Amino acid sequence: MGLIGKLYQNLIRSIGCTVLIGLLSSGVASANESYPVFTPTHGSNVHYNWGAGSPEKGIPNDNFGAIFNQSGFYSKGDYFIQTFADDKVKVSINGNKIIDRWNENYWGTKARAIWLNDKEGQHTIETEYYEKVGDAAIFSDIVPFDSWLAYYYENNNLAGYPTAAKVISPDGTQKNLQEDFGANGPVPGYKKDNFSARYTTATRIPAGEYILRTKADDGVRVYLDGKLVLDRWTNSPLREDATKIQIGDRSGVNAVEKDIHWIDVEYYDAAELGKIDFSILPFEGEVENSWVGEYYPNISLSGNPFIVGGENSTTKFSNLNLDWKSGSPHSSIPSDQFSARFTKKENLEAGLYIFEVNSDDGIRVWVDDELVIDSWVGSNGLPKSGKVSLEGGQHTIKVEYFEGIGDAHIKLNYRKIPSITKADQDVHYNWGYGSPVGFPNDYFMGVFDQSRHFARGDYFV
Repeated sequence: MGLIGKLYQNLIRSIGCTVLIGLLSSGVASANESYPVFTPTHGSNVHYNWGAGSPEKGIPNDNFGAIFNQSGFYSKGDYFIQTFADDKVKVSINGNKIIDRWNENYWGTKARAIWLNDKEGQHTIETEYYEKVGDAAIFSDIVPFDSWLAYYYENNNLAGYPTAAKVISPDGTQKNLQEDFGANGPVPGYKKDNFSARYTTATRIPAGEYILRTKADDGVRVYLDGKLVLDRWTNSPLREDATKIQIGDRSGVNAVEKDIHWIDVEYYDAAELGKIDFSILPFEGEVENSWVGEYYPNISLSGNPFIVGGENSTTKFSNLNLDWKSGSPHSSIPSDQFSARFTKKENLEAGLYIFEVNSDDGIRVWVDDELVIDSWVGSNGLPKSGKVSLEGGQHTIKVEYFEGIGDAHIKLNYRKIPSITKADQDVHYNWGYGSPVGFPNDYFMGVFDQSRHFARGDYFV
C-alpha cells in the first residue's frame, strides 16, 4: 500500500472520513510531499511547545504535521479563536476557514479571529499545523468572550514561546481578570518566581468613558486594540494603577462587530508573592458617592490621566482635602506643573448650598455643569466661595485644579445653608455678630411668613 496509503488508512480508522477529506484538500500530504502527521487525543484546547524536539517517538524533529480535532458541543454566543504557531497553522469551523497562516512560514506569531456563533449544538472545528525546521510550537484555543486566554513564559519578560497555557473564566459580575498565585506558580509544576504571562480576551464594550484598573505584584502592562494604555513594568508589592480612557466604536467592520474590542494584559512576577487583577468599568459608576481623581502631567488637563479613588478602588477618599506640600500626588506626576480633576456624584437635599475652597494654585468648581467658583490663576491659598440653589436628588460635583510651582494643596467644603422659618407679622431682628438660636453666625437664611388679612388701601414695604 505504501507509506501514504497506510497513513490515510490509519487516519480513517481514528478520526473518520470527514477529517480525512479535509486533510487531503488542505495539502497536508500530497503526491509531491509527504511527512508524518501527529494526531493526538480529541480536545478543545491545543497547547504544545516541543522546542527543538518532536511530539512523540516516530515523529521527526522537523518536517512534520499535526491535526487537532476540537469539535464538540458549543453554546450559542460569541467566541474568539487564537493561535500561536511555529510554523504554519489554519483553523476551520464547520468547513469555513477562519485562520489561514499556511502559505508562508511564521515563526512564533499569533493569529486571531472572531466566531459569532448563533447556533447552539455540535460544531466541527479543526486545527491543522505544519512544522518545517527549528523550534516547534502550536497553541490553538476557542474561547468564549470575556474569558481570558493565558500564555505563561519561564522568564520575566515574555521572551521566547509560551510553555503553558489555560483559559480563565471571568471573575464576578464585573467580569474581571483575577489570578492570585500566592507563593506558587501559575499551573502545577511551574516555576514559582521569575515568570511572566500574557492574557487575552475579546469583549463587547459600548462607547463611552471607562476606568481601566490593575492591581499587580509585580509589573503590568495593558493594551486595548493593540494600543498601550497602561504601563507599569516595575518590581512592586501589590499596587493599584488606573487610567481613564475613551472607547469608541470600531470603524471598518460589520455593524454587529463595532463594539468588539481586544484586551491584552501583560504581567510578570519577580519573587515571593504574585497576583494580577484587571477590571474595566464605566466612569459614571465609579464616581457614585466616591471621589475619583484624575492626575495629568501638565497644567492643561490633557492626555490620558492617572486615576486614584473610585467606587471599586482600594484607595477611596470621601473628602477632598489633599496637601502634597512640595511633593507630587502620584509617582508618575511631577511635583510642579501638573493638573487634576476630581468628580463625585452625591444625593443632596433641596436648598441653597455654599461651596468653599482653599487651594494653591488655580481652581474651578462645577455643580451639574454650573460654574460656581472660577479662580484659574496662581494663588497662595486664599479662600474662595460660591453659592448654588439645588433641587433634591443626585448631583455631580466636579473640581479642576492646577499646580504651578512650590507647595500644592486643595481643600473643598460644601454644605446646605440652614434656614429659619417663622410666622411673624413684623420682622424686626438684629443679631449683630450672632445668630438665631441653633444657627451658625454666618451663612444662614430666614423665611418669614407675614401673611394675614389686609384692608383695602395703599401700602409700602
